[in-house]
Amino acid sequence: MTSSNTDYSNNPPRDYSYSRVLDVHIWSDYPEVNDFINLIYDAYFSNQNGKKSIAKKHIKIVLLDLYVAWLDDPDLCIAVNMTRDFYSKNFGTDTTRYNELNISAKTIHVVNTLKDKGLVGYKRGVEAQEGYGSGFVSRIWAEPKLISMFERSALNQFMIYSHYDREMLVLRDEDKNDINYADTEETESQRLVVQQYNDILERTFIDIGSANSPRLEIEKNKGSKSQDKPHYVHILHKGKFTHRVFNNSSWDEGGRFYGGFWQRIGQDYREQILINNEETVELDFSSLHPVLAYVQAGVDYWKEHDIGPYDISVNGIEDAKVSREVIKKLFLLALNAKDQTTLFKAFRSEFDYSLLDGLEYSFTDDALGAILDSIKARHTKIADQIATGAGTVLMNLDSRIVEFVIQRFLDNNSVVLSVHDSFIVIERHRDRLLAAMKDAWVFVTEQTEIKYKQNVPIYQDAVAWRHLDRDFYLDRMEDLTTPKRTTGYLNRLNKHNKFFNPKAAKSKSVQYTPDEIVMPKNYKKYQKDRSEPITDSKVWSGLFGGKSEE
Repeated sequence: MTSSNTDYSNNPPRDYSYSRVLDVHIWSDYPEVNDFINLIYDAYFSNQNGKKSIAKKHIKIVLLDLYVAWLDDPDLCIAVNMTRDFYSKNFGTDTTRYNELNISAKTIHVVNTLKDKGLVGYKRGVEAQEGYGSGFVSRIWAEPKLISMFERSALNQFMIYSHYDREMLVLRDEDKNDINYADTEETESQRLVVQQYNDILERTFIDIGSANSPRLEIEKNKGSKSQDKPHYVHILHKGKFTHRVFNNSSWDEGGRFYGGFWQRIGQDYREQILINNEETVELDFSSLHPVLAYVQAGVDYWKEHDIGPYDISVNGIEDAKVSREVIKKLFLLALNAKDQTTLFKAFRSEFDYSLLDGLEYSFTDDALGAILDSIKARHTKIADQIATGAGTVLMNLDSRIVEFVIQRFLDNNSVVLSVHDSFIVIERHRDRLLAAMKDAWVFVTEQTEIKYKQNVPIYQDAVAWRHLDRDFYLDRMEDLTTPKRTTGYLNRLNKHNKFFNPKAAKSKSVQYTPDEIVMPKNYKKYQKDRSEPITDSKVWSGLFGGKSEE
């Protein structure tokens, strides 16, 4: 990397709340990284007591995470606990499964040294006490001196990954603490799937073409305590690591796949995801958790019902779409809540009140109780699963479906992205995905009927539409325009390709131009230009082999 001429003298005050926790699983064995760590050690740590290898390990973790945070966003802080009790409590012998690098209080010494040498900025935390709420964990960030070293080094974001021994199956108790467990054939099999999945994600380019910056500002969470502060999700190579989390000390509860940035962004952004620079499509199971609740009750919902489980009216709300959103939110929360008190509180915190479009409607306990009663009346066969904490069992079912689909794609050496009840694949794999979803449903539930939704039309849809009304067809064709590839996106793509496929990167051909809107393959067959549809009947007939009617 080349050095920059960035002026840090007039930077605004740092927002210490804009932070993330130190990643104690970060690692790299690339010689370029080891050379950099050796340089830092020789310059600032060599005269200190202690085993050299242990010191270098802790230095590597802190510096690599500072490097990733700086690449991610120079304003981002890292929260690092500076109390010895924290390390003995959270990284003790009972949780060694989740501390593959044997991180210790040595981290404190490393941070203090880097701070004293002017390499990192530091904001001291405070212990939880009256006047400070839950306390404040110390914050660190790379200072210009260290940034200059980063820029002159041979470091590269693609050299940095989660340690290969990082636990991918997390078991938590009722208080959500990570707990140890004895491996079985089943856990080893599940871990192998996640490991293989992470391997293919590691070498796959997953990004958003329209995102010039890798920092995405996400719509404010109305349930957040920090409503006035923006919420960001960062598109990072390292941000693809996936793991599974099981709940309540049971392998039969939870088990969902977590980790990928695509799980933390809205549908608008997900529609623009590109995988290896190819357009994608997202399919999801319709009303998955209510239907899975029926599976638990031994009922094949879509065989017995013609309408969706959320199609229930709400007194005082005339708009059927708004009623459906209220029912959907309360229903899904109810399947996960342990009791009504928790349920109603969660609903009022998380519901998007903008959906009411100015309608004055108060979701009191009485009002929500009446809505909940209407849900139970409509769904009597699963009423015993509502507000009883049944959600973790349903999550286990959907996680097994996800595992099946992921394994099916791994067998074909291709990528599928999971968003719990939906999946994202490149467009040409849509039919393969649908087949996998159907097979997974039969395998896990022993039922046959599913309904699914698709986020955007794709070329296969256009082929199916060609025999329909011409105006309808032309209108749908306009929806096939894909997102532009911005300069920032193309830079990230080029860096990825150069690192993982250097021979191909040496090609002199240029596939795309920065900020160009790239149309689907053969799109010019369907449009004279980007704004004018084909209206000539002879052209229409020649393109699609059909007849047009004037």
